[in-house]
Amino acid sequence: MTEFDAVTPYTLVHFTAGYYARKFGLSFGQHLVAHILFEIAENTFALPLFQRLDPYDPFSQGPYMGDSLANSVADVLAGVIGYSF
Repeated sequence: MTEFDAVTPYTLVHFTAGYYARKFGLSFGQHLVAHILFEIAENTFALPLFQRLDPYDPFSQGPYMGDSLANSVADVLAGVIGYSF
């Protein structure tokens, strides 16, 4: 399944990652770069890894094919919002 919806159950995970990035002392820039790099990796060279993990995904609705651009942008924004808390 491609995550076409901008907001998914994993949006909360990205928010939490941003929150803890700040708590662990990452600068805003470091967090933002890491989050963007994760989104790129998740949808390119690391996609086969996430596809192998898909059977263990409680929210899966079919074979994972990557995220839509809207979902990736929403995930990064959720991380930024989490960082601000």
